[in-house]
Amino acid sequence: MLDGLTRAERRILVVLLTGAKNLSGRRIKDLAQVHHYQTTMFLSRLERLKLVTTTWDVAEYWSLTDFGRIRVAEALQLEHK
Repeated sequence: MLDGLTRAERRILVVLLTGAKNLSGRRIKDLAQVHHYQTTMFLSRLERLKLVTTTWDVAEYWSLTDFGRIRVAEALQLEHK
């Protein structure tokens, strides 16, 4: 499901896993220190896989689903708590 991750993708996943809920795409990009295009494309992929959800207010906010939290922890080889 999350095989062959790039360094940028791993950084985005770490931000999603360790960050606050409902981070904007821009905040994720800034925290992960990756390009906007990489963030947008990868978040869209995660959404198709049902690993993140998105909500709209003034901006688009992203957060991991419970299923996504487990899968991301596995992909990063971290212990799920």
